[in-house]
Amino acid sequence: MVGVQTSEWVWRSREGGLVNPPHLDSYRHRYACIDFLPGDRLGLTVRGGQEFGLGVFVTGVDKDSIAEALGLQEGDLLVSVNGKPFSNICHKEAVNYLLSCSNRLVIMYQRVGAFPCSPSEQLTSYGHWMPSERALDTLAEERSLDTLMEERSLDHL
Repeated sequence: MVGVQTSEWVWRSREGGLVNPPHLDSYRHRYACIDFLPGDRLGLTVRGGQEFGLGVFVTGVDKDSIAEALGLQEGDLLVSVNGKPFSNICHKEAVNYLLSCSNRLVIMYQRVGAFPCSPSEQLTSYGHWMPSERALDTLAEERSLDTLMEERSLDHL
């Protein structure tokens, strides 16, 4: 059955369709390296982390960014960055580590082609995944939007 839900996540392809949860052992490791100048934009949106029971997945790549130059795509799973394993890293630590890289990125990743989403998320017209309006309305009374987005484990770098 396509679109099987695992725990609290459903899996979506880069195109937005529901897909089966990936078997991560079946994807080979890929490598990318780039030197860059301080102030260059990483241009990457990530989600996941150990606290969500997930690896760190790419969910967005900006045009003309370092991430695009590296060849990263939505649905890539970051395995390591500059030799630091990302398999058991919490979301905030992964984001802070990516932001701290100053001149060079050496990334090992898997081209999974899918990423985890909450069942209530939908693709916006800008190509980014966001919680549905109903989910936002329900949660807005209890939490700020910043807190909600942190819970959904999205960060744009």
